[in-house]
Amino acid sequence: MWRGYALGLGVDSEVAVPSIQLHLSLDADRTSTWREVSTSEVAGTWALEESVVLFERRAADGRLFLRIEACGGRGYRVWAPYHGRHLVSGDGRWIASAPPRVPPVRWQRHFFGDVLPLAAGLQGVFAFRASAVAVDDRVFVVCGPPGCGKTAVIAHLVALGARFVSDDVTALDRLGATVVAFPGPARLGVKDAEIQRIPSTQASRIGRCLGRSDTLIFEPSPVTRSLPVASVYFLQPEPRLERIVVEPSPVPAGRALLEVDVLSYLATHSERTRAFCDHLDGAADSFAVVTPRRARARDLAARLLAHFS
Repeated sequence: MWRGYALGLGVDSEVAVPSIQLHLSLDADRTSTWREVSTSEVAGTWALEESVVLFERRAADGRLFLRIEACGGRGYRVWAPYHGRHLVSGDGRWIASAPPRVPPVRWQRHFFGDVLPLAAGLQGVFAFRASAVAVDDRVFVVCGPPGCGKTAVIAHLVALGARFVSDDVTALDRLGATVVAFPGPARLGVKDAEIQRIPSTQASRIGRCLGRSDTLIFEPSPVTRSLPVASVYFLQPEPRLERIVVEPSPVPAGRALLEVDVLSYLATHSERTRAFCDHLDGAADSFAVVTPRRARARDLAARLLAHFS
């Protein structure tokens, strides 16, 4: 049995799961077994009329991109057209996936972004739609509205020397008075234009290219253990501004992350998340990063890296 570690969760499988670190040291109470099954096995677990739809994500034209259903205490079914069907047990202890016939990097991106965070969240991890890097063993979390360019900023931060923690989903938990971030899967989706702006002398830092989904997918080397969170940076595009401004935010760190909670569709999870974010307010600083519309991600990354220190 292969054992890996990502998002604060130990992952057991009969085969190695790409881009998840080999087991290092983890809390044995947080583990999940993953296996591959057929599409009919996932679809036939329970009838559609037995399900309650908890969450849907649709494209601008109305096409369904993601659906998450629950069936009493039997668990959750996650379906994303062209990205596979998945089952997650009610306690998050096992995951069954029916991958589609597409390049693995396509369905795995959805698996790491929605399915694995659900299993981790059911076991007490707090997952947010944010990205993070580490400098001097301190974690800096970057979040913002959809399309704000946080992934491009993370790619340039790593190219400039910061250590990769996670992209798209950042997993956190409380450790005494501090809040720690867990290493995520080694996946980073970067647009071609941003890759061209990374000097060849720094390109190796973002890892090897695994292929293409809607962006080029790279495999950076994440940190190997949980690290304390120092600050949360919220990207705020402002078309009328002419320069990048980084300033203390009137919105506390926890409240900023509460707006991007990955598992907000779980009613039983919400109260715990609010309490955790209240604690985060006092454990981490919060900054607003106001950016002009034409600001380049590399310039923003350089500005943030200087601010981290």
